[in-house]
Amino acid sequence: MTDQRDAEGSGASRRDVLRTAGLAAAAIGATQLTGQAAASASAAVDPSVRLDVVDFVDGFYVLEARARVAGTAMSAPLRMRDGLNVEVTSGAGTITEDPYTGDILLKAEVGEQISARAVIPADTAAARAAGVKASGSVGGDSTPLVTYPGDLADPEARVAMAGGGACVSALSGESIGALMTTMAAHMTAERQDAVAAVGANTVTSQLRVRAAVMGNVIPFSATHREIRWRHARYYGSDDVLGLLRFTYQQDKLSAVTMDSLGGASFFPASAENVLYCRMEMLDLGGSAISTDPMRLPNPSMNWPVYATPMQLSRPITFYDEAAPDREVMQIIKNELRLYDYNGVTIKKLAAKTLASGVLKTAFQVTNQTETPFTGRWMMIGDHTDVTFASTDAPLTLGPAGSKTATQVVEVNAPIRKRLVSQRVAFAVMSLSEPAVLGITPITFKFPGA
Repeated sequence: MTDQRDAEGSGASRRDVLRTAGLAAAAIGATQLTGQAAASASAAVDPSVRLDVVDFVDGFYVLEARARVAGTAMSAPLRMRDGLNVEVTSGAGTITEDPYTGDILLKAEVGEQISARAVIPADTAAARAAGVKASGSVGGDSTPLVTYPGDLADPEARVAMAGGGACVSALSGESIGALMTTMAAHMTAERQDAVAAVGANTVTSQLRVRAAVMGNVIPFSATHREIRWRHARYYGSDDVLGLLRFTYQQDKLSAVTMDSLGGASFFPASAENVLYCRMEMLDLGGSAISTDPMRLPNPSMNWPVYATPMQLSRPITFYDEAAPDREVMQIIKNELRLYDYNGVTIKKLAAKTLASGVLKTAFQVTNQTETPFTGRWMMIGDHTDVTFASTDAPLTLGPAGSKTATQVVEVNAPIRKRLVSQRVAFAVMSLSEPAVLGITPITFKFPGA
């Protein structure tokens, strides 16, 4: 059983909920806004500014403003420091900017229905960043954002989960053969034989996956909540494709939407997880993305997410990033659920935030099973190591009771200065049977922020 305490040493109730947090997952990725959040889009006119809620931290709603100019995609997030104006048009709330990151922060009064709009004045850095060349200001409509119900209490305020599972997948023999022509040089002979054996056939197999995910719950109202999945790492193993790593597509949002069914508490709730994903084929050397989302609806779920299984509603296909018309793999069937894993213990030995922009941590990891552990450790969350150079590596442990059953892992993760709290989670996962997983979250503040 993992030690599921965060940096503040939260108590048994949080640990009891996270105790069950094994995630049977082969679905990963991101989603376009759904539910109430979709209503926050501004009118479809060009040029226009879209204002949206993307996170909830320390009682602040984190907002994001993007512009759309005729013939272009949405801009990068715009900043108030560059001249952007954001104003509350109804309800009691105040808008500020994180002086370090430029995040737009909304502090709302409990029970207030907040609407706001964003305006890009002409001849400002924000206008230039958005590609707006209009002589006058460009603004979006007043957008209903939230009806603040008050802060959520743990454990419903955030999630940090690690787990594993499998799904039914199908590989295109023709596509894999095409991939092999450019990748064979660095493949082992065993891997080349496995790929060649596919031939011109479509091969169906069980894709084994391990996952570590975390996120904050955004209370849009007393009856509607969302989690925007930004932080996750998934690893899978396929007989043909070899070792796979899954992450979210960064140009799309990931979210699970939850609507209360009207009981005495928020749960049970109807929910839908809509996911896009990117797959790296670490043995073959290529990558693929799903252009259509995985949709996993649930008419009645309890907390935490996936405590009630969620089923893939229809198959999705991965396409080669280097050749977008080339199909690589199709996920045919998938289920997300929680398990209780007891095969590993994680003890946090150190966690220190340095003003130089480094989170120095150390963890003691012990295998509690009779089988040697072969897998990976990783740190996900609010760090800036986008290439995983210092936050992801192989991990090998001996069987329980052996001299090699325990290992100390030191992680020095680069971080950014931010006004509000930040969170990371250290996770371990086996890539062979039995499924052995664990996760330990840490909440921290940047010194002097």
